[in-house]
Amino acid sequence: MVNTCQDCGNQAKKDCAHMRCRTCCKSRGFQCQTHVKSTWVPAAKRRERQQQLAAAAAAAQQHRHHHHHQQRQHQQLIDKPRRLTP
Repeated sequence: MVNTCQDCGNQAKKDCAHMRCRTCCKSRGFQCQTHVKSTWVPAAKRRERQQQLAAAAAAAQQHRHHHHHQQRQHQQLIDKPRRLTP
C-alpha cells in the first residue's frame, strides 16, 4: 500500500502522522521527525571525498618522510668526524 500526500498526491512517507510528503509537511510547518533530512551521500560524492582524503594523507606522509630524511642527513653531518688538514 502506497501512502499518498493529502495535499499534492505525491508519495508520502509511511511513518508520517500527517500523511504528507516531505515538501508539503515542511511547508505547512509540521515538526515531523519522519522528514528529517537524509544524511545519505551519493556514491560518486563518497568516492570523490575518499580520493581527496587519500591524496591529503599521501601528501602528509611524503612531507613527514622528507622531513625525517633531512633530519637524518643533518645528524649524520654533525656526527661525522672532521678531518684535520695539515
